[in-house]
This record gives sequence, C-alpha cells and structure tokens, in this order.
Amino acid sequence: MALKIAPAADLVSLIQHLDDFGDAPALRWFAATGEQALSYAQLAQRVEHAAAALQETGLRAGERVLLLAESGLPWALAALAVLRAGGVLLPLDVHSTDEVLHHVLDDARVRCAITDVDTAPRLHGSGLPVLLAPDLAAAKGVTRTRTVAVDPASTAVMFYTSGTTGAPKGVPLSHANLLYQLRTVAGLDLARIGDRVLLPLPMHHVYPLVIGLLLPLCAGLVLLLPGATGGAQIMHALREGQASVLIGVPRLYRALLEGIDARIAGLSPPRRRLLGGLRSLARLAAPRLGAGFARRVLTPLHRQLAPQLRLLACGGAALEAELDDALSALGWQVAVGYGLTETSPLLTLRLHDDGGSGTAGRPVPGTELRLGARPPGEDQAQAGAGEIEVRGGGVFAGYFDLPQANEDAFTPDGWFRTGDLGRLDSDGCLEVLGRASTLIVTESGKNIQPEEVEAVYQAHPLIVEAAVLQIDRRLVALLVAQPGVAAAADDAGTDLRQALSEQSQSLPSYQRVVEFAVTERPLERTALGKLRRHLLGERYREARAVQQRPGAGARLSAADEAQLGDPRARAVWDFLRERYADRPLTPDSHVQLDLGLDSLGWLNFGMDIASRSGVQLSEEAISRIATVRDLLREVSVADSALPQTLLQHPESALDPAQRRWLVAPPAWTLPLRWLLLGFNMLLMRGVFRLRVLGAQNLPARGAYLLAPNHSSYLDAPALGAALGRRSLQRLCWAGWAGIMLASPPMRAVSRLARVLPMDSERRALSSLAFGLAALRAGNALVWFPEGARSRSGALEPFLPGIGLLLEHTDVPVLPVYIEGAYRAWPMARRWPRARQITVHIGAPLLAAGLLAGPGPGQPHERAARALHQAVAELIHARRADPPAR
Repeated sequence: MALKIAPAADLVSLIQHLDDFGDAPALRWFAATGEQALSYAQLAQRVEHAAAALQETGLRAGERVLLLAESGLPWALAALAVLRAGGVLLPLDVHSTDEVLHHVLDDARVRCAITDVDTAPRLHGSGLPVLLAPDLAAAKGVTRTRTVAVDPASTAVMFYTSGTTGAPKGVPLSHANLLYQLRTVAGLDLARIGDRVLLPLPMHHVYPLVIGLLLPLCAGLVLLLPGATGGAQIMHALREGQASVLIGVPRLYRALLEGIDARIAGLSPPRRRLLGGLRSLARLAAPRLGAGFARRVLTPLHRQLAPQLRLLACGGAALEAELDDALSALGWQVAVGYGLTETSPLLTLRLHDDGGSGTAGRPVPGTELRLGARPPGEDQAQAGAGEIEVRGGGVFAGYFDLPQANEDAFTPDGWFRTGDLGRLDSDGCLEVLGRASTLIVTESGKNIQPEEVEAVYQAHPLIVEAAVLQIDRRLVALLVAQPGVAAAADDAGTDLRQALSEQSQSLPSYQRVVEFAVTERPLERTALGKLRRHLLGERYREARAVQQRPGAGARLSAADEAQLGDPRARAVWDFLRERYADRPLTPDSHVQLDLGLDSLGWLNFGMDIASRSGVQLSEEAISRIATVRDLLREVSVADSALPQTLLQHPESALDPAQRRWLVAPPAWTLPLRWLLLGFNMLLMRGVFRLRVLGAQNLPARGAYLLAPNHSSYLDAPALGAALGRRSLQRLCWAGWAGIMLASPPMRAVSRLARVLPMDSERRALSSLAFGLAALRAGNALVWFPEGARSRSGALEPFLPGIGLLLEHTDVPVLPVYIEGAYRAWPMARRWPRARQITVHIGAPLLAAGLLAGPGPGQPHERAARALHQAVAELIHARRADPPAR
C-alpha cells in the first residue's frame, strides 16, 4: 500500500501532524550508550519542547539555524525542532574545514547554532548563541510551541554545496520544494506501510535528510539509526531493528557485497559449493523471474544477514551496472535515484526491474527532463549525450545571493542546468555519464575537484606533477617524481608513499588517493597548460603495470619473521597474502596507498581480521595503522599483557640514545632555559593575551600527569607559559620525534624543555616506557592523549596510551582545556594569527577512579574514555559559564 503524507501547506504544519500516529513506534537509535526508542507521541512531544525552547531563545520564522553535530537521535530531533519552530535549517558536515565553516557563517547570516560538546569549541568567537543538540533534545517543561505562519515559497532548508568551482554556494530549498518531493516519493512503489527504514548515512546531505529522515517519519514508518557508521554498528541495527528498507550509497552496498563474498569464502568447502551454486542459479534466473525468486533460492543467506531486508535504496552517486545486477541477484529489490541538492533531490527513479541496470530510471511525476547541447571537446564515444536540464516542483529558485551563478545555472526559458552529461536509452531511461566539468563524484556521493587535490600533492618537494583521477571506483594519482626518487616495485616506492602520506594529512579522508603510479614522461597538457584528462586513464594503467611486474613479492627480515611468530599475526599475514595475491605484498606495504583501504574499506576488513585472528581491533588501533607491519604489530599487542620487564624497569625498553632524554639538562643550561621561558611567556601574554584558570589545582609536590586537548602547534607554548616557573623544574613533555627532532634547532629546544621524543614506529612500547620512567622519577609529565592535532578543532578520541600509563602508575591526573589555540593557528593555516588563548586546568583526578570508569573494554581503555569525558566537561563548563574578560 502506498504511503500517505498528511495534508499541509508547509513543513511546520506537517511536523505538527507527527502525533497523529499516536503510540506507534517511530524511531530507534542504537547508540553506544544503549538503545533509545520513541513512539510517535513521544517524538512529537520532544519536538514540541525543543521547538519551544528554540523560540524562547528569540528565534523567529525565517531565521537560519546552523546544525553542526554528529548524526544521531539528537541531530534528528534538533532538525525537526528547527523546522517546527519556523526556522530555516542549515545542516553542515561536522568535518567541514574551518574555511568552509567561516564562509558559511559569513555568507548565511546565521541566527544561532546547534552543535555537540566536542564541536562547540569551533564556534567560540563566532558571536552566535550556541545550543547543544543533546540538551535541546532533552528539553522539558517548556510551553507549547507558538504557531507560526510561513509562506510555502519561503526557504525551509539551506544546504551548502561546493558545486564545480569557487566557494561553497548556498542552496535554499523551499517548503513547497520539499513537500513536492515527499508526496511524490510517497506515492511511488518505494516504501510501504509497516516498513522499518535503516538510515546509516550522515544526515547533513539532502538525500539522507529528505528521503531518509523526513519521508519515513512523515509517513508513519519506523526509522532506525545506527550508533555509528562502522560495519559492526550497521549490521547490529540491521538485525536488531529488523530493517526492511536500507538507505545507502554505492560504496556502502559494495562493502556489503564484499562482506557477503568474504563470509561465503570462509565456509566449509561443501557449504561454500552449495551456496555458490544457489547464487549462480539466482543470478541466471533473477533477470527473468525477478528478485523474489532469487530471494527464495537464497533464503539461508538472507536468514543469516538480515531476514526482513527487501529494498535497497541507492542515491548520492551512480550505481554501476555490475553492482546493480549483483545486488538484485541476491534477492533484493534495488531502487536507484538520480538528483542533486538543487533539485530536493530526486529527479529520476528506477524501481525494481523497470529499466536496464546501471540506468537512473525515468523522471518522477511532476518533473520534466531534456538534454541540452553537448559541451565542446567531450569524448565522441558519448554519442547522443547532452547536458541534463530539468524543471519541476523540486527544482530550487536559485543560489543564495549569487545572481551571476543563477544566470549561469538556468537556461533563458527557465530550465535548470544540472552540469551532468546524460543520454536516454531505447526504453526512455536516463543514463548519467558523469559531470560535464572535471568534477569527480565518489561512490559515497562526495564531490572532488581534482585540481585542488593535485595542488596539495604537488606541494611536496619530491613530486613534480600530480594528476588525480578515478580508476575502478578508486581515487588514484599519476605522479611525475623528481629525478632519482625511487618508485619501482622492488623498493615499493618508499619515498613517494611517505610523501603522499604526509600530504594526505591536510586533506579530508575522501580526497586522499588510495593508489598511485609513477611515470617518467611529463603529463600531456594543452597549449594553455591544462591537463589532457582523457589521456590520463591509459597512462595510469601503463605505469601501474610496470610497477606491479612479477617477482616483487614479500621479502621478510629476521625481525619480521620474529613478528610472525605470534600465531595471531601469522593468521593475519596469511589472510593478506590470500586476499592480495594479485599484487606485491611486504610488511612495508601501505594499507591505504598499496592495499586501497580507505575508511569505508575497513568496514568489512576489521571483521575479517577478527574472524581470522580472534582480535577485534579498536578504532584507536586502526587509526595508528599505516603499513602492514603496523597492522601485524597491533594484532600482536591487542588485549595482551605488557612485558613485565617494561613495567618494572621501563628504561630497559629504550635504547641508549633514548635514555639520554630522561636525564635533566645540565646546570649550565639554566640561563638558556630562563631565557627561553621568558621569551615564550612574553609572546603568549603579549600577542595571544594568555589567561590561566585553575592554576591552584596544580600539585605542589610529587609526580602528576597533565592531559590537555591538542588542536594547534600553539598548545605546548601556551601551556608552558601558563605553568611558568614549573616549566623549569620537574616538568617533561611527550612530543613526537618527527617534529621535535626534525632539525638541530628543534633538538636544542626539545632538550632544554625536557621533551621526551616519542617514536611513532614504537609508540606502543617506547612511549609507555618514556612516560613510566619520567613519572616514577618524580617528574610532572604533559601527555597529549589525542596523539595528534585535531583537524577540526573538536576534541578527538583519546588513544589508550595514557590509560596504560595510569594502569601502571599511581599519580594524579589533571585534565586541561586549551581554548583559542585552534582559532589562532589551525592546521590549515601556514602562519598563526593573534587570538586570545586561555588555559583551563581542571581538578586532579585519581588514576584508580579513571581505571574503574564505566563502559566496556580493558581498564586502560576505560581510563582514556573517562579522561576524555573530563576534558569534554571542562569544555562544556567554559561554554556554559565563560569567564569575564
């Protein structure tokens, strides 16, 4: 039975009708802290309270509200509350760069912001009223929301999209746009009454917000939200929630298919052959007999995976024909949509077997589509193609405050130019061939301008030229290196891999290349110096074939063989050799650049590792893995006891050169240390107007541990100036050797400041040894638990190293919040700028209390989480009660 949307002229009125569904289940959130479930009556009540709380802050109809937080139940409630209060919802990716965030704040003239504890520091100094999404979602006791009248043509939601060039553009979607979209999709044979819809995508995009959040709730379905976007959390929500509809993108479905293949490969030979035969039968019969027949044939497989799942909705990027066919052959109905943010989003839809696989289907009712002129210079193989132009109820009225962009975006007779190339097949279905410009659209629906990514990689001195392209759904790079730089398979291109890895740190994960090839010839360019991109694919494949010549297999050193003496490491190594039998594999192979494991690639890989070795790698462990050797090491040390010699005599884990760093600087260096401290204090207090709060919490004697957040190179100087004379007495610093030993001046400063250089290659042991030795000698120790600077300024998860320290020492720990350093010198800026910095020193915490903290895991993992919470509470307290200037 088709879905129905309540009669309403705008979203304000539509959301008021949520309580029409009464006590029917509305939403289940499988959060890490425990499941939360709401009926429609409860959901409507919480939305009303939150909307009333927003109105009490002074929010008026038509004012824009920034929503910058991690997806989940609080995000969903905040979004509904903004719409219910008559505000304009402005959702933004919580991982957006500071440049994007500042542009949006300046451009959109935001009235207030809704965020979470970890992200709130990014909004300090913005001048905006800031509300926390969890607090808003839990609002109670507020009078009923005031009724507001809005024009259906007025803006309901405004997204920011990068488009093809320039700064992000505001895309206002009206109440009428979104109501058209909801009613149109509800009237199609997509979801049905009684469906349970799983939404594992971040909700700040138009596709998951409209199709994944608003449509199910406004139609009375059950919405399921996983606690995180990892494979384990998605599968848990899929099974526990008995999901019948999954809202996803191609990358998610490919990971799902790879997981199924891996699971079948792990069965006993008889069961594997039986299931393989059933899959072959289903694949042959599905095109003629439909997905229902394939589902009945593969009932044992569906019973294990997700018995109720019947429909896979796919958007965000084009679904390739082979993946489309593979999913249908497994017995699932596949619905593929095509659209843009500017079109609310759906323009075309292919349901089930209507149209050929790989196509985007036909226009939805009320939408018209035509093909305009083909852009000049395109590949002649795309015969019959043209730029897709559309008009209809979902098409927006124009970009926010950009008259020239609007003139370019619409034809003289009012059709919107999508910027995509397409053609119509013999059945009238649309084939989307790609962007008319050079824009790369990833399987996860992310837009990438290759020129921007190329500029980052070419900034490295070893790289002369870089061309970024998409090969087999993967983002790859074709490089021209400086003469003499090693790139052959024999040495695995160590220098270039390191160069790419270094440059990737400044890019979002979806813009990082996962593979590269090297060519000696300069890249072909036009007379104007532009890359001839249509030649890059062939050049890349040729160069890659040379690098992957036979005979470049693994050569193991004695140390590597010793590492493989651990049965768990050996099981993982054997698994890797099976999985990557088509390419050279050594312990130095880079898991991203050589094995192609991006963040989504770990979705099934972590499960495979667990099934082969019995080790479940934590997110913290995965974040430390760069090479196969790192992976084997993490598997070996996971959940294992630390060597007793290290615990009893930590210096024994350090070599002689490292042990010298534990010795205090000689007495004759004291004047130099005073001079260094004085200059630092003058700089911090004069330029950055340093303020210190909580200095009275510092212990007068004995060893103790300082655990500050880390978002800027200014963190250590600010904390050193805040501690003052204590910096010259018994204070040590844990610092990364890659920075602190990078040059003779840095080595000298590190020696005077008593920095203990942590070696990233041996962090699990030498870092712990340094910390234990320093604390047992009666020193105070500064340890940055995040392990690296935060890219966004938000508080990152704490690595478990500090928990290991606390597990084997009995010293007080002081949480520290360094505020303002990120604004003064974020990672993206080359030089700092004058901004006030405040150091907040919290009250001492006992190690025993942290180790006994709540939640799962080993004591050191619980301690790291408890300490993270303590720093987060400092941030929250600062937001709630800022000190007077």
